[in-house]
Formats: sequence, structure tokens, C-alpha cells
Amino acid sequence: MNKLYKFTTEHWIVNTFICSFPVIWFTIVQTVGKQINLVDEDGKLYTFSLVIFWFCVGLSIIYYGLTSWSNSNNNRKQTKSRQLLEDILSSTNQICAKKLQRFSSYIRGDSKKYIENPFIEITKPKEQIIGLMDELNVCLHKITGIRRENIGISIIYRYDCDKKWDWYHKTNISSGLSINDIVDNENSAARQIIDGKTNIVFYPNKTIGIKEDRYLPDIKDKNTSCSGSILCKDISIVSDNAKNVRAVLSVTSYGTQLCEEDDKVTQKKLLDFILPSFETRIKIELCLDYIRTKHVNSMKLKKIS
Repeated sequence: MNKLYKFTTEHWIVNTFICSFPVIWFTIVQTVGKQINLVDEDGKLYTFSLVIFWFCVGLSIIYYGLTSWSNSNNNRKQTKSRQLLEDILSSTNQICAKKLQRFSSYIRGDSKKYIENPFIEITKPKEQIIGLMDELNVCLHKITGIRRENIGISIIYRYDCDKKWDWYHKTNISSGLSINDIVDNENSAARQIIDGKTNIVFYPNKTIGIKEDRYLPDIKDKNTSCSGSILCKDISIVSDNAKNVRAVLSVTSYGTQLCEEDDKVTQKKLLDFILPSFETRIKIELCLDYIRTKHVNSMKLKKIS
């Protein structure tokens, strides 16, 4: 129905014909109907005229019915879009509010006493990232209806000053896989990103990813017949063409897919609205943690020397 209505609105000739033909026809029948044998002397429509009359009535009903349906459908979509934006803003605002509260607390109290390094004391990037991951979980739950415990989120990372990868944090994931199992296995989704083959891996149906050797199932997958979705995104921090922070954000659902393979609307929401809203804030906190780590390491070296 939506395609039919879209066709009529995109082609002005068709739209003009549908809107104007019934009016023109009824005007002709009323004014010159007898002269051109559309009605008899008693004003009754001939069979041919009667068919055209009901055709016009049906055409008008269908057209205005489609118009009403399309407007109602568009209103529902706009309402859902507004709700999506409100959910994202609500989730991210809660994290920002906690951060503001911590800074305000320092200004009110801690600033009255000497602190050698307030940056180290008041910046809590890991706490912020864990909060952002929890809020992303809540947002995905609201959008997809999947239970929160069946949405796993994790971040693996490596700073340029470190030699090995590690978990930054993971929630609702009991993979049974070590970090080395993930970064060293060519069939893991994260490895596709680490090797630079792509900056995003998204399989609405993760069984397809398994068949294509681009996803490594974990214990929870085996307990849910590997049903669900997998989404991995490169969230590395790049400076002067060098990756100071290499990081991969993973979102996986167990038992239920985040969306169907042909559901382009939900896929667009996930990739163009939800993920970027959290990704930027997570990157900011990763930058803070990187700076904080470098500073702490530098201070340790000074003390040793």
C-alpha cells in the first residue's frame, strides 16, 4: 500500500488525474450529460455512465483511504523516531549528569584542600564507560524488546604503550573465551577489525557469520542454538595516522535477533543513530583513560629514577 501511495505522489500527472477526474466527470454529467448521451431524458445514468460513476467513487475512496493510511503511518514513524531520540538523550544525559555531579562535588569540597593531581582524582573514565555500556544496553532493550540479560556488550582494547590486548569491560557475557582466543583467532569478528579488513562487522543473524568464518560462538551461543545478532565496531583513537588506542566495541544478542536481515529501518537506527551516540562518548572516555594511564606511568618512572 505504501508503495502504491508513494507512486501516486511521486508522479504528478497520476496524482492530478486521480484528484481531478472525479470532479471533472461529475461536472460533465451535470452540465452536458443529456447532450452527449450520458444520461437519459429522466436524468438517469446510462450503463456506461453508471460504470464510470462508480469507478470515480471507488477511485476517490481508495485514494483518500491511502492518503489517510499513509499519514497515520508517517505519524507513527515520527513518534517512534522522537521516542528513539528521547531514549538516547535520556541514557547519555544520565551519564553526563553523574560526571557533572562528581566535578561539582570536587568544586564544593575537595577544592578547599590541596590535591596534587586533581585530574587523576576526579576523572573516572572506566566508571563512565561502564555506565555508558549499561545505558546502551537499556537503550537497545527499549528499541528491540530483548531482555537486558540477553544483550551482551564488551570492549577490548590495547594502548600503544602496552604489548597485549585486554578486556576493558564486558557485561552479560560469559564467553568462556580468553582475550587471546578472540584476538588471535582469524574467525572472530573482532579479528576482522583488528586486521583492518573492515571497521564494522554486523550480522543480524549470527549463524551466517559463523558459516562465513567471521564470528566465534561462545558458551551462551551454544546454549541458545547460536541464534541472535552480532555487531562489532572499530572505536580506535587515531592521532597523526597512528592508533594510540586500539579498541573494538561488540554488541551481541542471545536467543533473539536485534533485527531481521531485511529490516533496513531498524538497521539504520542501530548503525546511524544509536551506536554513534554512544561511540563518541566512549571514545572521549578512552582518550581520558589513555592520558591518565600515560601520566600515571610517567609519574612512576620519575619516582623510580
